[in-house]
Amino acid sequence: MSTIDETLTRRRHMHTHNHGALGFAERQIGRLITVHRRRDGWRCGQPGRVTMVAPSQGRPCWLVEYPDGAHDVVPVADPGYHYTLH
Repeated sequence: MSTIDETLTRRRHMHTHNHGALGFAERQIGRLITVHRRRDGWRCGQPGRVTMVAPSQGRPCWLVEYPDGAHDVVPVADPGYHYTLH
């Protein structure tokens, strides 16, 4: 199986098995998010805007853009991340 085929298979798996999380993630596009706790502590307490859903490591994540132009990938459902959507 080629790399592209493997990627598409993983995406199909994510869309079918995590449909609830993916639907929730997509409905948050455009909202502000503040991450309060994460494993590495980067950007905690700073608000950013959810710009899109980006699959990462087989799970739905948000691509978050901060006012200074920095970006981050935040998992939608991860016990190591605590966030507030505004």
